[in-house]
Amino acid sequence: AVVSTQSTGGCKQNTQQKPAPIPDSDIRNRTRLRADKLTLERYIEKGGKYTHKTAKDRDSWVKIRKQIGKFLKLRNKYRTATHLITNIGPFNWYLKKIKKESSHICPLCNEEEETVHHLST
Repeated sequence: AVVSTQSTGGCKQNTQQKPAPIPDSDIRNRTRLRADKLTLERYIEKGGKYTHKTAKDRDSWVKIRKQIGKFLKLRNKYRTATHLITNIGPFNWYLKKIKKESSHICPLCNEEEETVHHLST
């Protein structure tokens, strides 16, 4: 606090200026920075939350990469199955509906609209 003295008719009067209020944004920023610092300190001290689950050697990483490859193949199969079940996918009738294709007609036979049912019969 800043203290100043003013003279009023022979006696001195002390006046104190109030500090400007701290903006809410400054308080939020200081809080966030403090939380980030504490989080970093905890990470340095104890390691990451899932660090103990990561592979430590090359052989483990090779196994993990193979598993990821299998998962991605399964993911593509699931995607295809979802397209077939929902009839929403790379079929002209759907592509026309979302305005990505100009015609809903099957490009193979040029007679019927291209749907899962049409392609399976």
